[in-house]
Amino acid sequence: MTTKAALVNISEAIRTTLVAATLSQSFTPVRSWFPVKKLEDYGSSVYVFIYPDNVSSVAIQDRDGNKKQFEVIVTVGKKITAEAEIDNDDVDPLILLIEEIDTLFFHAKLKNTDGDLVAFCDGSKFETVANIEALGKDSRVFSAITFTFTDYQEQI
Repeated sequence: MTTKAALVNISEAIRTTLVAATLSQSFTPVRSWFPVKKLEDYGSSVYVFIYPDNVSSVAIQDRDGNKKQFEVIVTVGKKITAEAEIDNDDVDPLILLIEEIDTLFFHAKLKNTDGDLVAFCDGSKFETVANIEALGKDSRVFSAITFTFTDYQEQI
């Protein structure tokens, strides 16, 4: 399997896992190579995007001497319409959701829709509030987490 195909396979397995998960808020996860440009289509709903990001080789001490690691970014966001400034009551539910997503994948064995092992999660990097984009009275609050996975085929 090529590295890009493995990255897509891992990203799709993340999407499938999120669809099946019971978390504090409902959403439909979307896998995309590029940021979705029409965020207004999501209204005031919570949205979750999965972006295949990076592939790197890491030197380790094993028979082959290295392994490939795959990074996937999961963003959580919501449009907030507020007369006043955005406060903790607006942001806290998004932080809770991304922490739940982090817990779901951290050190987990990721499977595809057929139940086959795809990858192991080696770690994550959590950005509490990555960006706040002001749009007049409307704002979009974003939070992001970058997961690092090792392809299961590398573990055999």
